[in-house]
Amino acid sequence: MSPNPRPGGPRGSRPVLVALALILAAAAMLPWRRPDRPSAVDAGELAADPAADPCGEAIVTGEWVISMPAERGYMVVVLRGRDGGRVACHFEAVPAAERCGLETALNRSGEVVVHGRHAGVEEGVTVLRGCTLLD
Repeated sequence: MSPNPRPGGPRGSRPVLVALALILAAAAMLPWRRPDRPSAVDAGELAADPAADPCGEAIVTGEWVISMPAERGYMVVVLRGRDGGRVACHFEAVPAAERCGLETALNRSGEVVVHGRHAGVEEGVTVLRGCTLLD
């Protein structure tokens, strides 16, 4: 006779408990943190303090002011913050020939959100390079 004849008793639940313990142990080893992405900042705030993180990444929000082709053949988009400060976002991956596609995407939203990396200040305007448009 078995010491615990009931189905689902301690012997029947042992494989389930072992599996649950393995799942919890594996979950404890996973990196449960957000990816290292900067928080969003208004273009005016970034323009007011461009030296805050001169080589880091930034997510910048603002109103689309103008877009133009750069001398090197890609697009540059200027964003204006709430206080009027401006940031020039260099979209090196967008050829000037695809200007209409970028401007169509910019027109779809009131506030534009761009991800790029700080590149200092040129002619009094804060510059981001390697920019991509975020939804």
